[in-house]
Amino acid sequence: MKNSLVASALAAALILGGCSKDKPSAPQKPDFTLVTSATIGTGGGELATDDFALIVPADAFSELVTLELSVSEKILPFGAEGISKTYRIGHLPASYSSALRLRLKIEDSLTLSGYVAIGHKTMVSGLDTAAIAYFLQPAIDSGGFLICELPAPDPEQGLMKVSDRTGYTTGEDLELIMRAVNRPPAYVSAEGHFRITYPQIFSDAVAQLAADFEDAFDSITALGFSYAGRTRWPVQVSVRDLGTGCSGLYMPSIWGDNYGCIEIHETLRQNRSGLRATAAHEFMHLAQDLYDSRNRISKSKFHSEHYWLNEGVSTWVEGKLMTDPNYVPGPIVSREMAPFRGMHAGISVGTATHGYGMAGLVKYLLTRYGQQNLISVYQRIRAGSHPVTAIDETFAPSPQWYEEFLRDYLQGRVYPVALGTFLASSSGDYVIAGAADTLRNFPDSYPDLSARLYTIRLLNRLDSTATMSFVAAAGQLTIFKYRADGSVEFLTSGSPQVDVMRPRSLGDSGWGLVAMLTNTACQSPYTNPRTIAFTMTVSRPTELNFNRCYMDGDFVAHMMRQDSSQYTVMINPTIINPAPGHFVGNTFTAEWDTTYDWGSSKGSITATIDAIAGKISTYSAVDTTYRADLAATTAMRIEITGLPFDVHAHRGDAEGAAACQFVTLFERRSYDPYWSLQVQSIECDTNCSVAVLFDRM
Repeated sequence: MKNSLVASALAAALILGGCSKDKPSAPQKPDFTLVTSATIGTGGGELATDDFALIVPADAFSELVTLELSVSEKILPFGAEGISKTYRIGHLPASYSSALRLRLKIEDSLTLSGYVAIGHKTMVSGLDTAAIAYFLQPAIDSGGFLICELPAPDPEQGLMKVSDRTGYTTGEDLELIMRAVNRPPAYVSAEGHFRITYPQIFSDAVAQLAADFEDAFDSITALGFSYAGRTRWPVQVSVRDLGTGCSGLYMPSIWGDNYGCIEIHETLRQNRSGLRATAAHEFMHLAQDLYDSRNRISKSKFHSEHYWLNEGVSTWVEGKLMTDPNYVPGPIVSREMAPFRGMHAGISVGTATHGYGMAGLVKYLLTRYGQQNLISVYQRIRAGSHPVTAIDETFAPSPQWYEEFLRDYLQGRVYPVALGTFLASSSGDYVIAGAADTLRNFPDSYPDLSARLYTIRLLNRLDSTATMSFVAAAGQLTIFKYRADGSVEFLTSGSPQVDVMRPRSLGDSGWGLVAMLTNTACQSPYTNPRTIAFTMTVSRPTELNFNRCYMDGDFVAHMMRQDSSQYTVMINPTIINPAPGHFVGNTFTAEWDTTYDWGSSKGSITATIDAIAGKISTYSAVDTTYRADLAATTAMRIEITGLPFDVHAHRGDAEGAAACQFVTLFERRSYDPYWSLQVQSIECDTNCSVAVLFDRM
């Protein structure tokens, strides 16, 4: 397959630490003219004109290949630093066994040091589409020609196979662009890990850039990353004008991991923190590339499945080289909503864009669980794990913590992002028109591990005794209060319903509400859409002014006598408070210790009613009676949960076999000095029931 070359701008907006291409534009058409071709086989040969030669030694090619040479005087990478025409080689085999030699005629004087800029189309960091990136090979000036080597590709090894699931193999051909360049001698960093070529205008900044790269090398080493996959050092770094779209980029090389290189925008010489951040960001990409098990051609042609994670990690790692604890990486800006779109599903808006915005997730996980865990994620990815799987296996299953992450993220506890940034992208706005405005429905679609935000304003128009209820058919609900000045505080969370009591008081104090609904579903491929019905309801509380609670039941009881013999019988336990009880809000309590002519009774009742949901949330009672004439005591305890409740009849009941599902605890024992009888367990059949009734004495 022949790759067509695109010599266009690398991106659309300058973003520190990476590239951005939010709105694709029509590509420029390279203006190259075919000047010659040559068929070369195992015996070697040349593709040559008077101005150019590619010399192929014997046995470098394994079969006959027809190479093409084109030239352009209009496509001029490196601008005025270029001292030759621009050449393009077509149909170069992706695999050849030994280095090739290049010879380019220079048309301007070589006043500094000579290089040949070699570019090829690749999936550079920061873009979702391929672009031309360059590295500079040192060249020797020989009689008006610059001579250098074109390296032989690294052999495929380890998990890097000749062909992978992308279907792109090392048998396909390549196209290269090259031009002679006049530059100062390269600057090698103090530890020898980086070799920087740069234009003269960058001379005052190159030493600092070299130090920044060495700091990045040390910081990423401290995270546990190994560079063993790369055996050739130093890394080539080229400083040049990258146009208006990039501050830097990492280029995975068609020649293999040993040739992956970095480009830095020359304008960063005026931006000290930007230069340092970009060095960390792009070198992190190089380290990540060593944990990508795909072959060199696939890495050059396609971004990995975990590319969004790479961008998130590289954006986060910028902060490792910064002294400001509140540092916010530039790539996050305008991408703050990425975590709400879905951990993996957010790539639908652009993988690079999504990845930049996921730096908050990376920071949250590494702050909570420890930075030493990051390398475990990449070790799992190298072994073939999906990025979400690698994260879950390293930390904890994401459904357990994703809502908590978003909760902290929204409150500015991860990065200091203004609340207004989040609310500007809310999925719904409930502006309360008046006390009668009591219902809103928001059915929306949510992919795995995503969330939506909804604002509720003008709470001061509600009735002062109203309650606001939030109900979702699935997922996790989280409620915050916020003010116009950007203050935000967590209130409550839960599922499938959460309540905010007397929201009018919040409105009177200048607060509104933000409801966040998180879909915590997490199943491969982690992009599954899920429609969730979300309802907001405002209701006045039910008037609960009763002072007596009566419990009645009919159960099949399995009994045990003092002698351990057992039998089954229908029993009818009842509990009623002989002394008045009372409600505080929606919770009823009563206690008594009463003496009668036949003996005594001591006990208590606590019951909580959820009038909106129509159920008795909890009922708990104990009652101990003593019969003086028999010297006999009966002790009983019962707990009921979720019993359906009719607010108008102020009664909750269940009948038949289903009655027992609401009775979560039942104990009863009768005894005197000579015998005892104890309930071992209860069950329900069609004749059974349980009821709780409230009234007044």
